[in-house]
Amino acid sequence: MLSAARGKWPTVVQLPSGKALTVRAAADVFLDSLGNPNTVRNYGIGVGKTAERLGEARPPASVAADEIGEARELLWGTAAVNTWNARRAAVLSWLGWCRERGYLLDEHTTVRGPGTGWDLHEYRHSAVTHLGEQGASPLMLMAKSRHKKPENLRRYFKPSDEPIAEVTSLLAPGDARR
Repeated sequence: MLSAARGKWPTVVQLPSGKALTVRAAADVFLDSLGNPNTVRNYGIGVGKTAERLGEARPPASVAADEIGEARELLWGTAAVNTWNARRAAVLSWLGWCRERGYLLDEHTTVRGPGTGWDLHEYRHSAVTHLGEQGASPLMLMAKSRHKKPENLRRYFKPSDEPIAEVTSLLAPGDARR
């Protein structure tokens, strides 16, 4: 596939076969795919420590988006801005690399064939929506999703018909048509 953004062919990297892919294996293959030794060294810190924190033996598909954010916060939450940004960039690059190669999440959430599964954004959206439907307060939803403003949270929370009918019934008990 031709990369429109760069106008060149992407690098093809063989993922380990014969055993289940782990977070550590995905991190190692990603780091091995980088050409510049300085980038490997710098990214190795962010990606390596994040993989350790997430659990190196876990399958990548079992890692939730909020776990990645929590790991970054625990590892570099008090670091200097430049350090935080460098580690964040490394981890985001790794996640993007994984996504380009199938983002393993799609493989495990697909319903109608390849390319129909969820990405991390959709997974996060779904989690926040389900929490909202179960009655979590807006402040708790903001804390969980790390949104700073309630208006930014609105786009993630789309309650189904059942919770809306339940709220409507509060206006006229026994009459859900309102």
